[in-house]
Amino acid sequence: MSEQEWTKEQEAEAQKTLDLLNRVNGDHYLPEEEAKVRKILSQVPEGAVIFADLVRLNRDVLVEKIIKGKSSQIALEIQIKQMQTELGYKDSSLLERMVIDNIIDSWLHLQHVQHYLNYWLNRTGSGWDAAAYWEKRMDTAQRRFLRACTALTRIRKMQVTAVQVNISRQQVNQIVTK
Repeated sequence: MSEQEWTKEQEAEAQKTLDLLNRVNGDHYLPEEEAKVRKILSQVPEGAVIFADLVRLNRDVLVEKIIKGKSSQIALEIQIKQMQTELGYKDSSLLERMVIDNIIDSWLHLQHVQHYLNYWLNRTGSGWDAAAYWEKRMDTAQRRFLRACTALTRIRKMQVTAVQVNISRQQVNQIVTK
């Protein structure tokens, strides 16, 4: 049996858990059902992340706002995964991952603001007030993006330790990372 195949008992248990989660998400549920959900999600923290990944939820809203076509949204999600890889997301500490998420989200926001700024700048007629508004938002978005990048750099610099060794009055400096 492969890893992806479930037994009938596992399927029934999964459906029972899903039904419980749906009941607690509704308006009418029992306090003991809420306690069961807390117990289930505390036993499997990854499950809690799946149900309440706020970073992912916020990013999905922003992606849907920026791009309407599903295939383009998928392409952007792949681009985001590539950015995460290039920034070393998987091998990073929790703090670094939080900052990398902030970098990606602020980059997305920057692209969104850039789109509207270009729209208003290329419009003929009465778009100058709106263009000025979007120009200010662009400045703010750029600052936010650069602050996030700077934060990641600072965090990574803090993790580098320098070791100084003196051997027979010859000074040797060695930089040791992580």
